Amino acid sequence: YFEIFQSYKEEEDCLNLTVFSSAASKVKQIRRGVKEVQKFINKGEKGIVVLAGDTLPIDVYCHLPVMCEDRSLPYAYIPSKLDLGSSAGSKRPTCVILIKPHEDYQEQYDEVLEEVSTLPKPL
Repeated sequence: YFEIFQSYKEEEDCLNLTVFSSAASKVKQIRRGVKEVQKFINKGEKGIVVLAGDTLPIDVYCHLPVMCEDRSLPYAYIPSKLDLGSSAGSKRPTCVILIKPHEDYQEQYDEVLEEVSTLPKPL
């Protein structure tokens, strides 16, 4: 697990996700938390899933990357759940968010989607 996190932590492109998710939170296009993200993935909602790498125990959300791969949803890790929560417009840390597409930031969404798609998959 820690080797996977280290490889994602070294990727500079993933840090653009926090800036991008701030724009999405202003138009209420973010799903926060494991239960909410899991529910909307099961319902077929599309978007980019962002996971916090410092979530312990990992069993809390270890099933989400598998769900994302089964449904062809892009996902990425960022180092801190504090950063993820604040960029999602929340005062509380969160371990996972789902960023939905919206016309107000569609250009940024497409750019981040392309960057996330080029990241190597974890082993």
